[in-house]
Amino acid sequence: MANPLEFLINRGENAETNQVVEAPAFSLTKVLGAGAIIITPIATLLVEALKKHDNFKAQHYVALAIGLLGFLAITAAADVLARSIAVAAKQNAEAAQRGLDTARVRAVASMARLVPFDTPIAAHRVRAGADEPVKVLAAASADDPYLLVQREDEKIAWVLADTITIGSAT
Repeated sequence: MANPLEFLINRGENAETNQVVEAPAFSLTKVLGAGAIIITPIATLLVEALKKHDNFKAQHYVALAIGLLGFLAITAAADVLARSIAVAAKQNAEAAQRGLDTARVRAVASMARLVPFDTPIAAHRVRAGADEPVKVLAAASADDPYLLVQREDEKIAWVLADTITIGSAT
């Protein structure tokens, strides 16, 4: 591990794969896990210091141990919960933004009397001689109805709707 601080704030090399919750935040769970190495000798010193007092009995030591472990468990759970809420909020905001962008494009298109098609529609352009196969990409209404078509050579053009027949050429 190159930098312990990057590990603790979830920005290390393997941060994406090693964390349960996807959030580049300070990971209290990792800090408490690393802190257990420090807390254990402190707890031992505390027990040694408390042996001098006659009124501390076994149940007091058990209560201290349960309190310490309970504190660590609650703090770790709160950390994971907070980071998961932050990730969910971020993902909801991104999804809402994508939906807003799509709705905004459709609203602007409808004001411009433009209807874009999500999937191109197979059609053919009526010409003298052989009809030309095209794909209809959008429709617009100005003085006359127009269709945005893409020809086989990939060029795009607006043409009058009455020159296009939807469906394959027969």
